[in-house]
Amino acid sequence: MAAAPLKDRIRSEYQQLLDNFANLVRSARFSDDAGEATSKQGRVPGELMEVFAEKMLQACHTLLGVVAELKRNALLNDVAGRNAEVSSSCMATAAEVAELERRFQQLQQRIDGALQLLPTSDQEMEQAAEAGQQQQQPPPQGEQLAMEQAAMAGT
Repeated sequence: MAAAPLKDRIRSEYQQLLDNFANLVRSARFSDDAGEATSKQGRVPGELMEVFAEKMLQACHTLLGVVAELKRNALLNDVAGRNAEVSSSCMATAAEVAELERRFQQLQQRIDGALQLLPTSDQEMEQAAEAGQQQQQPPPQGEQLAMEQAAMAGT
């Protein structure tokens, strides 16, 4: 697999970057409190500092190249992974569509049931209103007298 050599390249370039940085820091001249330069045992010539800096830049450029190659491999060579991702997304979407259609069916049934309970025309609404008024109105006086006489005769 191509990932193992790339991983080894990353480790080696990163190690080279760290080593060159450590050498660059060691080669820097720091003056102490007295203003004198530090001992000569840790110092290196000025050209060597430039060499360490150039090696660090080269390691950084190499690492950037490896990162670009990894990105290219991830985008172009992962066809199976992309296909699996697309198919799982399609299946999830299909399941969501099926659930929404089922919920719409239930809502349609509830709406149809509610519509059957409502009067369908103006005539039926008028008849229902008249029936409600007749139940609330007292019987006419002639009928009321007959009911009272019948009730007295029964006693």
